[in-house]
Amino acid sequence: MLAVEGLRAAIRDFEERHGMVAEGVPTTVETIKIRLRHVMNPLMGLDIVRTQLVKAITFEDGVVKVLVDVDESHQFAQAIKDDIAEKIEPLWDVGRVEIEYTG
Repeated sequence: MLAVEGLRAAIRDFEERHGMVAEGVPTTVETIKIRLRHVMNPLMGLDIVRTQLVKAITFEDGVVKVLVDVDESHQFAQAIKDDIAEKIEPLWDVGRVEIEYTG
């Protein structure tokens, strides 16, 4: 089941990155939250939503802001930031992704 979901996500990401999406469905905070369920918390082995590292998500005028409960100097902070951007940037109506740390 996870393999099928992973394959679908990979195909969707490829299509979005290469402008092959036939119909651009508007992005919502819920859409972003669903995508963030594919970003792992390396300390727990679960996603950052389930482990409550994501404290807030906003989406306004093409800018996604994600508030993450990790210290900026944490050894995995940059990896989490990169993974968040990788999952959200392909969305057709997202112009910029900003990640803020609270830790």
